[in-house]
Amino acid sequence: MSFESQLKETFMKHADDVRPDTQSWPVIEKRVVRRHRAGMFATAASVAALIAVTAIVTPRLVARKPSGFSKHGKPQPTATEPTPVQRGPIAVHVGADQGFQISIPTGWRAGWWEGVYEYEPAGLPSLAKGGDTFAVSVKLVAGPYDRSGISGAEDPTEMTTINDHLALASEYVGSDHTHDAVYQIQWASCLPPSIECSSNFQNNTLVVIVRASTEALWTKYWPDAQNAVRSIDAYDGTHPAHLEPPTNTFGNSDSLTALMTRFLDARVERVNAEAFMSPQAQAAFANTKDCLDLYRSRMTHKPWTSYQSVNRIDLGSGRAKFLVMMMMDRNNGGYIESITVGPAQVAGRMVSAAIASADYSCNLSGD
Repeated sequence: MSFESQLKETFMKHADDVRPDTQSWPVIEKRVVRRHRAGMFATAASVAALIAVTAIVTPRLVARKPSGFSKHGKPQPTATEPTPVQRGPIAVHVGADQGFQISIPTGWRAGWWEGVYEYEPAGLPSLAKGGDTFAVSVKLVAGPYDRSGISGAEDPTEMTTINDHLALASEYVGSDHTHDAVYQIQWASCLPPSIECSSNFQNNTLVVIVRASTEALWTKYWPDAQNAVRSIDAYDGTHPAHLEPPTNTFGNSDSLTALMTRFLDARVERVNAEAFMSPQAQAAFANTKDCLDLYRSRMTHKPWTSYQSVNRIDLGSGRAKFLVMMMMDRNNGGYIESITVGPAQVAGRMVSAAIASADYSCNLSGD
């Protein structure tokens, strides 16, 4: 049976699972044909809830306070100050392979380079390019958060918590007027390229560095960066970042759905989605003769901005097939993909849940 036939059968059998404006295969089929002939073509409430949940006290740090490390290298608690007020709209981003989520101002640019996530205001260069800039960088590293030297920067000095994660933090001003705030946060995610930890608790560290090259940039952007740091929390795929709309779900919340969500969110972030894929799935996405593309539509070359759940079919033996629609924007629909999640080899290691295989439809579906 062809993929298009399977897709038709699924829509006919599971009409109730599809979003309201696509409740039957004839409707979808009609729109697919119309779009195909034409050529080619989270919500404010959820963000507000995230702000409320993440409003945990973070210190307004003072440069070079007495060390928070004891003689045995363990941090000692210090006082904190009230949190600042949110200044504008925010967007939720995730490091799907490093297990964190962060809220940054809408319009800031999100990037990634050699394992480091970086967020900076629009119009400013990345840290790698040099020049006057302001950036928040995030990276997961091996080892306990209270180990001296783990961040590669000067040891932070104040003990605090960020969304119930123990952390050390300090602010430093250089003689050249550069300004840094360093955070070492206790983190339980496993290190890439592993997507499945060997134990339930991984004693690693999320290193967050806020850096400004001038005092003027620090004054302008530090309140936004402080809010971003305060928003950092664990991410494991349980709560999708780019599902559209947020109420659209895969139905069964288990490890297979969580893995699928991490993979899809990584694709929208355009960062290291390959970490979740078997060699077979990577080969399918690398084939330029089909319509599968990890980070953008191969037909329109527009990047994915969100995704929708169409259906989930349990296959048994720890496997499930997910029908998803990858979206380029809310108004122009997207492309249907069939992705199987289950046991597979990833980075030379057998894991219980990974992207095992993928199939596709080259037809544009949607409004």
